[in-house]
Amino acid sequence: MDKESQEQEILIMETGKYKLDGHKVVLCENLNEWAKWYETADRDVAKTAITEEITVSTVFLSLDHNLGKGKPVLFETMIFGGLLDEDMERYGTWDEAEAGHKRWVEKVSRTLIPVNEFPKEQP
Repeated sequence: MDKESQEQEILIMETGKYKLDGHKVVLCENLNEWAKWYETADRDVAKTAITEEITVSTVFLSLDHNLGKGKPVLFETMIFGGLLDEDMERYGTWDEAEAGHKRWVEKVSRTLIPVNEFPKEQP
């Protein structure tokens, strides 16, 4: 491993904190850099209201949820409400997160029962 790669690996282990530059993930050099960015950051990748009670949300976590072991895991899709409440999936890149969000929107939408298929109340 070359010196630059070793320094990058040490930085990841020491901070594990990332920020976004557009859709590009950037490793922060220290806690102050991360905190300053985080204060005003828009971490939303996508948010889709399926119904009034069900939402699919995909965000940039900014902390490596893989704990420095392999490829960083920095994005998460989570379901709020409905049959899949609190199901989630994590990703390493913005593009993976966008694709995952779309998959979850489709999956959650398939769990809905159309109004005309609800069992009718018996008198």
